[in-house]
Amino acid sequence: MATFDITFDLTFRGLLLTPSQPTVEGCRKPGIYLTWLAPTGWMYWLWEAEYEEQVAVSSLGTRRQAGLTLHNQKEAAELLRIRTVIYSRSEAKAVSTIYGSPGVYILAPDQANRFHAVRVEIEPGTFPVYSTASRVSRMETTLILPARRLQRA
Repeated sequence: MATFDITFDLTFRGLLLTPSQPTVEGCRKPGIYLTWLAPTGWMYWLWEAEYEEQVAVSSLGTRRQAGLTLHNQKEAAELLRIRTVIYSRSEAKAVSTIYGSPGVYILAPDQANRFHAVRVEIEPGTFPVYSTASRVSRMETTLILPARRLQRA
């Protein structure tokens, strides 16, 4: 039986972590476009504030040899900590539906500037939605991108 190993798979390289850039002046703003299934249908929102990239690495099996713990294979998932500015309570309520959505997609551009919907996961937790202390609120979340299997030992 043959095993399909995606150790050197480049499916998501250059696709997911490339924030979209406008091709025509005023046509599109740079940022991370997300779409998700909300109680009222599909929602879209541009997360245009700064973002941070992280990586989460997990082991897919270990073994002990000569007093060392050796990893059989590892898996890495990239995480994006994204932020957006919210101007009203109604916007905050609408955008906050992303936290409970069963289907969240990042709209990632390729080299030809065509968008592809790639399913992502929202990190679970408790999220502040809106504050009356300021006229402008800031909402943030962490996206977990599809995991990739790394080298095998």
